[in-house]
Amino acid sequence: MKNNLILSKYKVEKIQGTNAVFDNRTFFGSKMVDIENTIIVDNSVIQYSEVLDINDKRNSGFQYYKDINEVEKNYLIILDLLKSDNQTMTLLSQNAIDLTINTNWLLIVDWKTILTEYLFYKLKEARTFKTITYHDITKENVNLYVHEYINENLINRYDFSTIDLYVEYFELDQHDKDEDVKLAYNPTFDVSVRKVENKINNVNSVKIGNLLNINYKQTKSSKTMMFKYYFDLNIIRIWKIINNLMKD
Repeated sequence: MKNNLILSKYKVEKIQGTNAVFDNRTFFGSKMVDIENTIIVDNSVIQYSEVLDINDKRNSGFQYYKDINEVEKNYLIILDLLKSDNQTMTLLSQNAIDLTINTNWLLIVDWKTILTEYLFYKLKEARTFKTITYHDITKENVNLYVHEYINENLINRYDFSTIDLYVEYFELDQHDKDEDVKLAYNPTFDVSVRKVENKINNVNSVKIGNLLNINYKQTKSSKTMMFKYYFDLNIIRIWKIINNLMKD
């Protein structure tokens, strides 16, 4: 008699399914995580916890099914610091008059690194890879695996959209020449200037690979004024960009 219960001959075991970093999407779906349509990297704070094992680095990055305060170490991620570490403001080559009256600056932002780290922190916050150990993956520890997962599956689903640039001017101390020298031509990245009235309209940004180049011309003389600046990044999911173009 023909046996129609062939499946009963096979043993079914639960597997983690994390060894392969790259997720091959199929018609029936995959384990790809659900991602945001738009991301605004502003002045928010992200908090997560994980195991930090100084004796065995392979355990670093492990998260239990639920947050266990007495075992896992808590991390508070300030996005201001993430952006500050991945940007530079430098003087452009210019004549002496422009240098003094309308100083030209170049702001360079590593938006891809900022996005990658943002996604990493959000995945850790959501405990997306909870209970996954180094035995289940091909990397040295969970955090290295999560970073590679982002690079292979998530980062190429986003693109830079716009940058919100904020600039505020402050007078140099005319009574202290030493202080003036220290402050002049030394703009600082500072979240305190993130105000509606300080937002710059029509920011000219050029995306070159992983970097953004933003030209900024000082509107007040460097003889008497210095400025502080800040920015938020707006990043959009690629399919949404395509949908918007089709509507236009």
